[in-house]
Amino acid sequence: MNARRKLALDRVLAKPVAFLLELIVWPLGKIFSLDHSDSPERVKVIAIAKIVGMGSILRSTPLIRALKRRYPSARYIFITSLSNKSIIESLPFFDKHLYLNDSSPLKLLTGFLVLLLELWKSKVDLYFDLEVYSAFSTILATLSLARNRYGFYKDTTRFRLGLHTHLVYFNEHQHISRIYLQLARACGAIDIDNDYKMEKVNIEDDKKAELKEWLEANNIKEDSLGIAINPNASDLLLERRWPMDYFVSLINALAKDWRGPIFLLGGLNERRYNDCLYLKLSQEAKKIVFNTAGWLSLQAVMIIISRAKLMITNDSGLYHIASSFDAPVISLWGPGHPEH
Repeated sequence: MNARRKLALDRVLAKPVAFLLELIVWPLGKIFSLDHSDSPERVKVIAIAKIVGMGSILRSTPLIRALKRRYPSARYIFITSLSNKSIIESLPFFDKHLYLNDSSPLKLLTGFLVLLLELWKSKVDLYFDLEVYSAFSTILATLSLARNRYGFYKDTTRFRLGLHTHLVYFNEHQHISRIYLQLARACGAIDIDNDYKMEKVNIEDDKKAELKEWLEANNIKEDSLGIAINPNASDLLLERRWPMDYFVSLINALAKDWRGPIFLLGGLNERRYNDCLYLKLSQEAKKIVFNTAGWLSLQAVMIIISRAKLMITNDSGLYHIASSFDAPVISLWGPGHPEH
């Protein structure tokens, strides 16, 4: 499923279910008065869920570090979409990874049920829902039966009021890592001042070999410093893309002085868009531009980004990866709050 179809399902199906669930959960909570203690000695298992958003997962790593300082002995579970597997398994924090296959409604439903069984067996004490607007993620958090469920609140997410036990206002005028850290503070985990640095991902050796083979096949020296350009954005918000013709003009201008390779980045579903961009380039630019979309794994692309002389990108997951590597990066943003 593409992102817009997932969004439609969340609004049409999941949101009414969330409101119905609230009618059941809220009175049950009042009747049974469960123990919501979050002291370190009472917390054995912590689940963190970020279903979509590769960049958001990286931006949540300061939150996870803060939790680990408060709960060093707890087991940590991360829940995300199967498409984020390569990112989440490259981070050092987690004892267990749980994935949702959201490629079709049927796979999403069956995966949801399997995931619930895993969460019930794990007996989660603290559950952190990092989605902001999703009714589906709210239902998942509620049915996990975690004692404490932390999430974000906005005027448009009224259905969360009786389902999450702890709600924090999602302030779009703050940096996203700072917003995530508000959830840590809600359970008494204190962040170190200005500790907003993202964790770097670990690159597997076989991915280095994959990149080397691809570079050799394209007659590119392995030690060449390239410029990495990502003209793509999530299909949830394609309006985040800087117009294709602007990228064409930019690359044509760069090619007049730059003699190293220029890599067009993206995933398999973005290969055609990159190919269309490539066809519009000048003959001079085409000699040094190489489309990696769909030809390289995400980790191999990460190596290109980590070695790049410069990264130019739209607001996307690859932007956050570049930032985590401290790569020189120019990022193009919009629409949204500039402070956020």
